[in-house]
Amino acid sequence: MGSEARAPARAYAIHAREDTSSPDVITDTKVYGSKIESVPVVCEYPDVFPEELLGLPSIREVEFAIELVPKTSPILIALYRMAPIELKEFKAQLQELTDKGFARPSFSP
Repeated sequence: MGSEARAPARAYAIHAREDTSSPDVITDTKVYGSKIESVPVVCEYPDVFPEELLGLPSIREVEFAIELVPKTSPILIALYRMAPIELKEFKAQLQELTDKGFARPSFSP
């Protein structure tokens, strides 16, 4: 399980390194010399965007949290079976999302 858990991250890192010129790949959180005039969408809506682009928000230790009610337990729902054709379609869609980087394997305790 150890190498399997790290494999998707390594594959994504290699993919990102190859596509650094793609506008969808973030390689840094600092903006170097970008002006508001260089982004077409920003020019269309000048009242929404600040004059200077400040970059991405700072990295936070905790991005989100779920408040739990004391003395409660998680809701347990029984697993259900899928029809073979439905399962095949589900796996295909999940693989497509994983390949695009929108989903990744989860190894919850």
